[in-house]
This record gives sequence, structure tokens and C-alpha cells, in this order.
Amino acid sequence: VLALCLCAGLCAQPAHAQPRGFWVLPDGGPRALSADGLTAVGETSTGGAFIWTREAGQQAFNPGGAETQPLGVNTDGSVVVGAMFTPAQSAFRKVGAGPVESLGVLPGHFSSSARGVSRDGRVVVGSSTRRVTSQINRSSAFYWTPQEGMVRIPYLRPDYDQNLATAVSADGGTIVGFGGGGGATEAFVLRGGVQSVLTLPGGGTLFGTANAVSGDGRWVVGGGGTTGSVRWDTLAGTAIELPGGAGINRPGPASGVSDDGRTVVGGGGDNAYIWQEGLGTFEAGA
Repeated sequence: VLALCLCAGLCAQPAHAQPRGFWVLPDGGPRALSADGLTAVGETSTGGAFIWTREAGQQAFNPGGAETQPLGVNTDGSVVVGAMFTPAQSAFRKVGAGPVESLGVLPGHFSSSARGVSRDGRVVVGSSTRRVTSQINRSSAFYWTPQEGMVRIPYLRPDYDQNLATAVSADGGTIVGFGGGGGATEAFVLRGGVQSVLTLPGGGTLFGTANAVSGDGRWVVGGGGTTGSVRWDTLAGTAIELPGGAGINRPGPASGVSDDGRTVVGGGGDNAYIWQEGLGTFEAGA
């Protein structure tokens, strides 16, 4: 049995406190955790989708309905997004006890998946895939709203042919992700219709990835190239590389950030870590 742990409410704690409050999921791999720490979604070790809440424990997600892969959840756990298979793959949104709703695909594309959702569930982000040849597929980032439907996010540069939107701020105003071509990537932020490349510490941009964003869109985290873990302050226009610590020689790309930017989580393989401003980097453990 695969045992994985969740640190509920980790990013809501003050910087002077050590993380606490771990729950062990007896059979599953969580894909996303709500900002309030009370809801997680993911897949069991046998491949079935689940939803876990602190109150009800782990339950099957969308029982009796289409096969799903939950990949994101909003602030309070009331909206879940991901990919559904009917058998074609498409992004989905599920609001409360309502049905799983397909969000479709971009024109000329054959599949899509959703990865992030705003606090109110009205902005969803992810990627949609088109077939170039029988051997080659290309992805395009998208955002979806009830008013506009699914909208393609442009590639960062004319010679790029892939991009992915990984997260959206809780207020729905900032979208982050990365795109590239030929093996290179650059991290981006999209706000107010303006898309910008995020500069890595030291001034470069190549191999950057943006994986998460704070609720108000100010703080973005990810990684890039020779820089393991990065925190961007989009208001100040600065970026820092997160340092190593006890048990963590070099943190891998960051995957989560608190609303105040002072707590960052991430890792790779078995080396999960927590960084807190003023305390440094240390291993996450149950």
C-alpha cells in the first residue's frame, strides 16, 4: 500500500512556526490540495480517482460516472478540475455536488486537461493538444471562463510550438505556466491580457518553469535550468533562488507558495522540502 502524507494548511502558517498537522492517505497519490488544507484530490494506487476531506476522509470521485483524473481544486474544495475520458480526453470542471462538466478542446485539437482553477471556479487553466503527425503532438495553453469558453494562450515566441498553463491565482487575474520549443522552456505570467517572460536569478530565461502562484498573483514559484527552485516577486520584478538546507542539497522546482510568499514547497522524487523566509529550507516529513 502506497502511503503518502499531506501537510494540511502548511502554507497558511506564520513563518516562525514549524509545519505541523500531517494526515496519512492510506491508498493514494494526491495531485492537488485546497488552500484551506481541508480537501485533496488525486488517484489511488489502483488508478481510481478520489477526493479526500478532513471531515469525511477518502472517497471515490465521480462514482458511477466517466473516468476522471482530478488535477486541481479551488480554495475551499468546492470546485475540482482535471481530465475526463469518454473515451476521448477533455478538460473538466465539477462544481460542488453537480455533474462533471466537459470544457471541450481548442479548435483542431483532440484532447485537453485542466490543471488550475480560481477561487470562485470561474477561471480554469490547462493545456489542449493537437496532432501534427502520427508521431508528433503539440500542446497549447488555455484559459476557460463561462463567458468566453476555452481561449488559447499564445506561444511566447514565433519559433515555439508548445506551452502549458499550470496555475491561476485565486482572484482569477493572473495565469502562470511555461512554453518553449526544441527542448528549451521559458516561464511566463499572463495578467490583464499581457503575457511576460519571467527572468531567472542571474538574468537568464531559458529552461524556466512557473508552477504555482499566490492568491493575488504577486508571488510565482517554479524552477529553471541550473537554478533548482525559484521564487518570483512580480510586483517588485525580482527573483531569488531558494537555498539548500539540512537533508536538501539543492531544492528541486517549487510547486506551491503561500499567499504572502513566505512559504514555498516543492521537491523531486523522495526529497520533498519546505522553505520559509527567515528559517531556510528543510525536509518535509510526516
